[in-house]
This record gives sequence, C-alpha cells and structure tokens, in this order.
Amino acid sequence: MAALDLTVVSSVLAMLRRDLTPRCVADRFGVTEAEVLEWQDIFLAAGVLALAEFRRGGKVFAHLGQGPYRQTDGKGGLGPPTTSTPEPPPRCGPLTTTSEPTTPSP
Repeated sequence: MAALDLTVVSSVLAMLRRDLTPRCVADRFGVTEAEVLEWQDIFLAAGVLALAEFRRGGKVFAHLGQGPYRQTDGKGGLGPPTTSTPEPPPRCGPLTTTSEPTTPSP
C-alpha cells in the first residue's frame, strides 16, 4: 500500500471520528467533497463486506504478505520498512458542534 493510500485511509478514519470535515480532506488532496464522500462510502462498504466474510469463516486478510510491502526478516517477523514515513499534512481545525444556548439558573 502506497503512502498516499495510507494517508487517504487515515483521513477517512478522521472523518468518521469527526476530527476532520470532508471539505478539509478535499482541500488537502485537491479533490471535490463528493469524491471524498465517495471514499468514505467505499471504505464503509468494504468494511461491511469484510466483516460479513469474517463471520462466515472466510479469510479476510488472506492477501496480506503477498507483496513487496510485506517483507519478512527470515524469522517469521516483518523486516524493516521499505518506505519512509510521510510527513503528516497540516491539520484542519476540529469540527465544532453547535449546542443549544443555556440560560443561567436563578
């Protein structure tokens, strides 16, 4: 998985946690909000399918270990990373929620 892919996944997870807005993610990647919301829909659909397969006894992660990004150290463990960790993009401010105005108690 490329570093950009991981950054997109991290951004989708941040949107699901409501740490980032779709507009912020769209600005970060230079795409439209509609495309970012499509990423989120695809992410959620893939998760639903993976959980359903797992519950049926399938091997959801059978594909892992079959690529250059998954190198072993010869002892059954993972070797050193094959790519450097990308610099995190600048953060947008947290989402703000509107709350009902409260009136002071007498």
